[in-house]
Amino acid sequence: MRRLQRFFWIFFSFVLFLILASWAAYAYIALYILDNPDIVGNWIGKLTSGISGN
Repeated sequence: MRRLQRFFWIFFSFVLFLILASWAAYAYIALYILDNPDIVGNWIGKLTSGISGN
């Protein structure tokens, strides 16, 4: 039983770490986008041109 509990805590902490890491990545990307809005414009232009087939 204690073994299962230990596994659960390791698994839970790993999932929590993944969630926090993804939040940090999203925040970093958002700050990067706010700092460089022209990059997003170029990326959206590439995306739309790719969808339309040019």
